[in-house]
Amino acid sequence: QHCLHHIPSFELGQGKEPRHLVVSQNRQFIYIANEFSSTVSVYCFNEDKLEMELIQEIATIPPDEEIDNYCADIHFSPDNHFLYVSNRGRDSITVFQVLSDGVLTFHDEVSTLGRWPRNFAVTPDGAFILVANEHSDLITVLKISSDGTLQPLPDKYEMMKPTCLKFLRGL
Repeated sequence: QHCLHHIPSFELGQGKEPRHLVVSQNRQFIYIANEFSSTVSVYCFNEDKLEMELIQEIATIPPDEEIDNYCADIHFSPDNHFLYVSNRGRDSITVFQVLSDGVLTFHDEVSTLGRWPRNFAVTPDGAFILVANEHSDLITVLKISSDGTLQPLPDKYEMMKPTCLKFLRGL
């Protein structure tokens, strides 16, 4: 028999609207893509207090950006050294380097070569990112360099309003 157990919740603050999150491999840090504030919130689990502590809030777009932007998806690189976040409106993916203390530093930002990158997926080998650009009916491809930067490739796949990409293993 399975039982559900309540785990303490925590407030993110007004106007952030969390959309997706990822958890670090060591399960010590949570990274939340905040849709309306175009930020990533970084939380550290405090074992002594059994609660989450906000340790960083970092923007995914420049502060002077005038285009309406909404964060969508968030994923780690396979080695967990980089964190990728898609920006709908600015139509880009922002790359953050993940430091040993869980804090993020801006590393790169690249166009998705399409409009409204709602979802993206890192290939299992960590070599590429495929981006579902919903409003341009395209899946585009970005090459992941060894230093974590992204390079747009000319490969494009037409698909009506792509919104979710997943890799199936073992087929």
